[in-house]
Amino acid sequence: MIESLYNNEMFNRFKFWRWIKTRSTKIPVIVLILIILLPLVSFLNISVKADEEIKNIVSATFSIDMESATDLKIAVEAIVTKLTLSTSEKTYNSEEIKDISNTNAEQMGAIKYALKTMIFNQIKATFINAQVTSSLDLLNYENYTFYDKYSVNLTSKFFSLNQTINSYELINGILDIGARIRYDLNFKADSGWDNKYSFDLGEKLDFQLTDAKINNNIIEWTVRNSDGKLPSLSAFFILRNKNPTTIEEKEDISIGFILDSQKEPVSFESEIVVKSISLKNYDFLPEFITNIEFVPSDCIRLFVKNNLVTWDEIYQKTIKAVHENMKNTVEKSVFNQTLTFTFNWDNTTTDGCSDPFDIDKMDKNPPIKALLKDNEIQLIINDISSKALFGLVNAGAKSNINHNAINFGRNLDTLSYNYNISLKMPEEIYINNENIYTWDNKNISFSGLMLSKKSPEYKQPIINTMIEIEAETTDLNLLSFFTGDTELSFGLKIDEEKNYKVTKIPTPFSLPQAINITYLNSDAIKLCIEENVFKEEEINTFLTNEKTLFEQTINKIITGLNAKGNINTEAFQNSLQWDSDITKMDEKEPIKTQIYSHTSHPIKFKISITPPGLKINNQTYKFTGLEDQYVTYRIIFPNGIKISLSNDYEGIYVNETNDGKQYIEITFSPEDANAEVDVTITIEPYILFIIALLTPCIVAIIIALILIIVIIIFRKKRKKRKKPAYSPKPAEDTTEYEDEDYYIPPPPGSK
Repeated sequence: MIESLYNNEMFNRFKFWRWIKTRSTKIPVIVLILIILLPLVSFLNISVKADEEIKNIVSATFSIDMESATDLKIAVEAIVTKLTLSTSEKTYNSEEIKDISNTNAEQMGAIKYALKTMIFNQIKATFINAQVTSSLDLLNYENYTFYDKYSVNLTSKFFSLNQTINSYELINGILDIGARIRYDLNFKADSGWDNKYSFDLGEKLDFQLTDAKINNNIIEWTVRNSDGKLPSLSAFFILRNKNPTTIEEKEDISIGFILDSQKEPVSFESEIVVKSISLKNYDFLPEFITNIEFVPSDCIRLFVKNNLVTWDEIYQKTIKAVHENMKNTVEKSVFNQTLTFTFNWDNTTTDGCSDPFDIDKMDKNPPIKALLKDNEIQLIINDISSKALFGLVNAGAKSNINHNAINFGRNLDTLSYNYNISLKMPEEIYINNENIYTWDNKNISFSGLMLSKKSPEYKQPIINTMIEIEAETTDLNLLSFFTGDTELSFGLKIDEEKNYKVTKIPTPFSLPQAINITYLNSDAIKLCIEENVFKEEEINTFLTNEKTLFEQTINKIITGLNAKGNINTEAFQNSLQWDSDITKMDEKEPIKTQIYSHTSHPIKFKISITPPGLKINNQTYKFTGLEDQYVTYRIIFPNGIKISLSNDYEGIYVNETNDGKQYIEITFSPEDANAEVDVTITIEPYILFIIALLTPCIVAIIIALILIIVIIIFRKKRKKRKKPAYSPKPAEDTTEYEDEDYYIPPPPGSK
């Protein structure tokens, strides 16, 4: 055998072999044979061993459809050349499998089960920690090819995220704002398998970078492990959304200021409106998420819901700086008030809202709102309080508005954010037909006409004045009686009550020029006094003017009267009480001024003996209509007097009070302003009145007579006194005082 090998023609073709033959005498043949056969034997040994280890020969294609960035549908096609069942160690080739598929369903089931297990395990090994679900109980087989289907959900654990994170929401949501997601995979192939992994990214997704073979929007990797030497292949691809809904390139934060005047007191709200924020101060995103610097409000809610960040962190890292800047700027502006804010998130815009985000439409709606509120501020419009202005408007005023009219909104230029201001007005009050008027720092100004759609309309003032003059007492002027100029005096109590329901703006009151109103109703006056639109000094002047007018009117009625008025301040203050409801401005409860005076008025009369009687001179009173007023004059006379009009006067009548006192009364309307009526009346005293009037005089006469009689009697008694018992000069004394009516006592010691 060795000899035949030595002389073999195939070996003789090699120069190396011929060289050995020429030197065979020097090298033992056996050594030569060993040198030649050793590599060959080694090669044959490895080949045999490899053939023994590879029990399965399969060519599989894993067609992966990415329904979303976390949901995969895998369709598997496997062509089996050789398959060994682990349970029986029995091996089948493709032809045998085909025959079995037609003849032995049980055996075919075992083959399908074994192959499905291998496929499932390779998918699980490729998508580690993913949730893999088979769609078929057993594989389908047709024409040498096995078919299988799986659903793969890439869970938070697959992405090495916290278990509280919903990977479906997070990954797909941030892709819709332009983020990039890196997938690092380790594709598996069992020994003897050649696997092709083909990803169809679909119409929505696209790759930015990959190490795969690219075929349009399909990326492929092939793991060839038919020789058992390549059990896995590391691969990656970076996924992106072809048409993301929103790509934020900057932070979008604005401020909304709300001046809420719909109820008292006026409150101030600041809404920090967050449409997008920068993530430069945050560090919570995993490394496989890139290309995301600014995120819209939907994404913020997504992050919070998935516990990547908290609302408190967002306040501290984003909102706090805006809050402090805004507060300082507003306080130093024309607003010039210290703000005391309470802070809250608007729950209708946070993750608790009805629709916090849509992963297929990640946008800025609704924006997130941080609410800062001060429950009480002083809002000034057109130089008066907002309450006063709104009340006046509801009472019929119209007010021109411009940016300088309000104590808010100016000197806010240092804010580094866009802002708008909304003024919420009471119901039925409008600026340019808007009940909530909004202006901003760019396009819309605070300008227009403020009016109310439910204000009353007045065509003339409604002022009711009652002037009552009552003769409370009647006194006889005794001095005039004894001098022959008989005169009695009426003690007068004079009261004026003026009810202001609707009036022109009384002097000295005034309203800002921008407020146009012809008539003020009583509620409007009360409001202006309450809100210090009408100052205390002006109120005092107004009441003084009322007193002066009272004095002029009264002293004109009765010639020669010099009445001095007194102001009933308590009555005026009581009439200012009201419900402070500026939505219902009316004239039902009037403003009242009361002026009173106490004085006397002398009246001439004559006494006749035959026939006995007393005649009081006719009295003439001058009544005058007052501008814009319904004024009623009433003069009440004492009991015991009958009065009658000397002429027929229109609108004047005589009447009687409940206690029997007669009075005259006349009323003027506003149309009778400045009209004058002289009314002459006849006064007829009854006997009882005369007696009552003259009783003091009769008593005085009686007292005088009694005094005279007493004096006379006293003097007569003195004349009858006895003469002294001892007198130094009795003869002279008797002679000297005999005919005299008086007596001079002797000097001391003359006894």
